[in-house]
Amino acid sequence: FGQKRESLTSDTTIFADPMIYPAFPGGQTGLTEYINKNFSWTQGQLTVEGKVFIEFIVDINGKIKDVKVVRGLCESCDKEAIRLVKNMPEWIPGKQNGTIVKTRMVIPIMFGL
Repeated sequence: FGQKRESLTSDTTIFADPMIYPAFPGGQTGLTEYINKNFSWTQGQLTVEGKVFIEFIVDINGKIKDVKVVRGLCESCDKEAIRLVKNMPEWIPGKQNGTIVKTRMVIPIMFGL
């Protein structure tokens, strides 16, 4: 009975504030390195600076799902931020009371001149 309930919780509920947050492989340093290494955006005609906030779900297998812009900057910035997040390696999933859970995450992607 306990197993079934844990499984049900992990499949249907999405946590915004779990006890243990999902982690990018290598932690915050790994995430920064991934973004710096894979960032592929050129300024073009626009002169914009700032952050694009991207929301996504880390599922119980660590896969990235439902990627969307929460606060955008410009069309090309938003597209690049979405591409970066969609191409991320699997994360270490979050946990609630020892059970692996789906977690909603929001991260900023910085765009500068």
